Amino acid sequence: VYFSQDGKRLFLGAPGSRYWQGQIYSIGSSTRLTYTVPREIANAEVVSTPGYESRGPGFDSRLVPRVSFQKWELPQRSPGLGQMYSQNLDSRLDVIATKEREEQDDDSYMGYSVTVGDFTGDGQGGTAVGMPRGSQLLGKVLLYTWNMTNLYNLTGEQLGAYFGYSLCVVDVDGDQLDDVVVGAPMYTDLSNNEGKYDTGRIYIFYQGKQNKFQRFDVRDGKNSKCRFGLALTSLGDINKDGFADFAVGAPYDGPNERGAVYIFHGSASGAMEKHSQIIFAEEIQATLSTFGFSLSGGVDLDENEYPDIVVGAYESDTAVFLR
Repeated sequence: VYFSQDGKRLFLGAPGSRYWQGQIYSIGSSTRLTYTVPREIANAEVVSTPGYESRGPGFDSRLVPRVSFQKWELPQRSPGLGQMYSQNLDSRLDVIATKEREEQDDDSYMGYSVTVGDFTGDGQGGTAVGMPRGSQLLGKVLLYTWNMTNLYNLTGEQLGAYFGYSLCVVDVDGDQLDDVVVGAPMYTDLSNNEGKYDTGRIYIFYQGKQNKFQRFDVRDGKNSKCRFGLALTSLGDINKDGFADFAVGAPYDGPNERGAVYIFHGSASGAMEKHSQIIFAEEIQATLSTFGFSLSGGVDLDENEYPDIVVGAYESDTAVFLR
C-alpha cells in the first residue's frame, strides 16, 4: 500500500485477485467506503442483492457475484468485534482498477509489491507494480499513471528469480527523474562453480530523458541463500552529496545467516558499484534473525536533518530503528 507523493491517491496491490492474476487499485483519498455496525460472525445470514446466486444456507453458502455489491447481515452483539463487507471497487467512480487479463496470467501475483513515483517526467504521480511470477515466471514490473494507464513494462531475465518481489523509487543519478530499483531475491548466478543459489540480484532502471528505463545496472548478492534484494527502500540523501541513496535487505546473509542490510550511494553515473556499508544482525543483537526482511526509510524520525531507516526482523518479532 502506498500513497501518492501529493497525497491524493492510494495505490493498493491485491495479488490474490482473479485466480491470483492480481490487481492494482488507484483510490482517491476522499473515497468513503460503506460502514457497518460491528457484528458477530458466528450466526451470520447471507443477504444477496439481485444478480447474486446463493448456493446453500447460512454463512457457509457459496455466492456467485454478477453485480457490484454483496454483504453478510450479522446480528448485533457488542462494540469492538469488528465488521465485514464485500464490495466490488470497480463500480466506484473514485476507484480505478486493472482488469482481468488472459488465462496465461493466472498465478502471476500482480500487486505483490507496490511503490509510487513520477514515471513520465511531467510531475504526474504514478505507481510501479511487481508481478514476480509474470511473463512465464521471468517476473515483471508494470509502470502506470495514476489512472491506470500502462506506461512501461520491465521484464526479468531468469526463470523463478522472483523479479519484482520488491521495489523502490529513488533518483539515483540526480537528474530529477525517478529511477526504479527492482529486487529479484531468488536470482542465482548459474556460472558459479560453488553450488551457490538464491544469492539474489537487484536491477536499477534509470528513467533518463530519452529511452526511458532502457538503461540499467545490476548489483548481486554474494552468499548462497542470502536472498539479497528481498527488501528495498529509498533512504533519501544520507551523505548529503546531492544524490539519493537506497538500502537492500538480505535477511539470510551474514556470518551466521541472520541477515544483513546493504547501503548503496547514488552518483552522477548511477548507483555506486560497491556498497558503502553492510549492517549485520549480529552487530545489533546476537540472537536477532531475518534482519532485513523488510525495510522503510527516507524519513527523519529524530529530526536531526538526516533520514533514518527502520529494519524488520520478523522471526525475532523486532523492528530496529537506525539513525
